[in-house]
Amino acid sequence: PLHVAISAKSGDVAVAQGESVTLFTINLYKVVKCSTGEKVTVIAFSNQEEGVSTNCVAVGLQSGLVKLYSSLDLLHLRDISGTPNSPITALVYSEDSQNLAIATQDGVVTIMEKSGNRGLNRTPKYVTLQ
Repeated sequence: PLHVAISAKSGDVAVAQGESVTLFTINLYKVVKCSTGEKVTVIAFSNQEEGVSTNCVAVGLQSGLVKLYSSLDLLHLRDISGTPNSPITALVYSEDSQNLAIATQDGVVTIMEKSGNRGLNRTPKYVTLQ
């Protein structure tokens, strides 16, 4: 299957098929293509204001891993583990991109929090809902 995400801030488009992710500008000019090393199941863009911080393309994988890439050049930033070993079926950032909700095929939803959030120091860094 083909997976598509469009940045609400820049209009850039990320397209995933198989193990590859391709980034296009709003005018569908191809910027870069990268390999994730395993089957992509879903992709999503973060929503930070352009020029203030770098947005991410979150890529959910068949193994249950989530990889974060820079939305500028698909440079690999980090992996998010801690979710069950089940294919990722949905990814969505909160409006301010401080939280990332991750849903898996076995019905588990994990909400990841940006580290260093102030005012939420009693909240765990991730919450799993079953």
